[in-house]
Amino acid sequence: HIAPLVAEFETWMKESRGRLSRHNSVAKAMDYMLTRWEAFSRFLNDGRICLTTDGVEKP
Repeated sequence: HIAPLVAEFETWMKESRGRLSRHNSVAKAMDYMLTRWEAFSRFLNDGRICLTTDGVEKP
């Protein structure tokens, strides 16, 4: 169910990023995420990946 939303989100980010200055702080965050998109979207094909950080942040 989530895969089409993730694909749509990536498209939106790429289109929106093109309208922002490279010095914009939001643009920098978007660049960071877009360059790591493959790692981010890995959860779509691997059910073992948890999207929360609770296991890391709460010892």
